[in-house]
Amino acid sequence: MKDFTVYSYVNWKGSSGIQYRFEVLQAGNEPTELPGIYILSKATREGCEAIYIGQAIDMKRRLRNHEKLRPALQLGVNEIHLMLAPADDEVRKSIESDLISRWQPPLNHKG
Repeated sequence: MKDFTVYSYVNWKGSSGIQYRFEVLQAGNEPTELPGIYILSKATREGCEAIYIGQAIDMKRRLRNHEKLRPALQLGVNEIHLMLAPADDEVRKSIESDLISRWQPPLNHKG
């Protein structure tokens, strides 16, 4: 039994030019407990805007009470995009950094 239901896929390109394929989490479903990258996204007719990009060893636990969720919702987040990634922390951080560098999500900026 799956923890989440996929109803579509979205490709996000990193600064490196690599395309990453993300699954769109359907409303009302829980993310998986597996390691991966997640994007709190605002989907519109024009496309998707990354509001926050993160990585976790357990996406379900990380997203359950995420400190950026409330501010993200205030900025219009209406989808969560998930991509399974290796348990290796350095690999996940590298992918996360590649995506943040390209999309410059507002909630990833400190300051």
